[in-house]
Amino acid sequence: MREVDVPAEVMQAARAGSLVIFVGAGASRDEPSGLPDFRKLIEDVGDMVGKPPIEAEARQPDVFLGRSYVSENG
Repeated sequence: MREVDVPAEVMQAARAGSLVIFVGAGASRDEPSGLPDFRKLIEDVGDMVGKPPIEAEARQPDVFLGRSYVSENG
């Protein structure tokens, strides 16, 4: 993991139990989690069911994942 310079105010809020952190979806891509982004996820699912998504489907992952050939094989 990378070193992070945490401001004193943030540490104080954490200790006081009043800290709320909003993190974007990309935070899980770096190590140590190394999770795939959504596009890679649907490509992996498509490969598993033998029907990789075409470009238009990759732009609409919810539609792709809702297709019967994905749902029936999951």
